[in-house]
Amino acid sequence: MGTTLRQVVTLQFKATNNQAEYEALIAGLNCIQVFSDSQLVINQVNRAFETKDEVLKKYL
Repeated sequence: MGTTLRQVVTLQFKATNNQAEYEALIAGLNCIQVFSDSQLVINQVNRAFETKDEVLKKYL
């Protein structure tokens, strides 16, 4: 299911193991590609469309 990517993350600061895990997670999230048939959701996530609904804003 999908493609596995291997990536090295080098931190420019001293970090605990837990901090390094979170930094790796964030770096991985920056590499993902999302496919959706909801033009509204995709454009709101990409900030191309304004999200007026206060409940939906919490997801962004």
